[in-house]
Amino acid sequence: MIRVFCCLKIIIPCSLTQDKRYFVLFRIICHVNIRITGSFACGYDALLFFRKTVFLCIKLSCLDKMIAITHYYSATNQQQCRRNNETEKKMHYLMNFFKCGLFGWGLECFWTGCHSLFYETPKKLTCTTSIWMFPIYGLAVFIEPIYHLIKKKSTLFRGFIYTLCIFLVEYSTGTFLKKKNRCPWNYSDKKVNIKGIIRLDFAPLWFIVGLLFERLVRGPAKKRVR
Repeated sequence: MIRVFCCLKIIIPCSLTQDKRYFVLFRIICHVNIRITGSFACGYDALLFFRKTVFLCIKLSCLDKMIAITHYYSATNQQQCRRNNETEKKMHYLMNFFKCGLFGWGLECFWTGCHSLFYETPKKLTCTTSIWMFPIYGLAVFIEPIYHLIKKKSTLFRGFIYTLCIFLVEYSTGTFLKKKNRCPWNYSDKKVNIKGIIRLDFAPLWFIVGLLFERLVRGPAKKRVR
């Protein structure tokens, strides 16, 4: 039995599709049937014919079990691959979340430091930020799926969409934190502001920042192979 199973395992590899496996099964049936019919025609007794028929039934039973086992492991491998892909996708977004949070923190420190350079005396280049800004900048991870939707559009169009998204996130998170009296920024003393939460004159800045985040989350551009 083991030898038959091994032979069938060699005859029908797992890489074959279901239709090809059944085609091989049909070939085996025809081959064995021809041998049985030939033996019976040559004058072999009915007992020999019965034994060969039983052997054929056992052989086909092993083949059927092997196909069922192959289908089971194939489905199991597909489920495992699907789980692995989902896990890799979650880890990818988690890593991008941390990268965007740290990158945003760095940009804010640089921006507030430059502000200190031009508007404060002495020029200590001190920067200010908040821990709340880390998860807010981390939300830039959602630029990646947006990029995949509009990647064929021009840079101007993509930057405009990213600017709108940043304004939306800034307004929603700022409104929420302001209700809790924990909003780390206040633009009420600025000329072009909405409820002291967003500054419309920051649109060119967010345009550039949005494109920088796009490059960060989608990775380096792949070179075309000629």
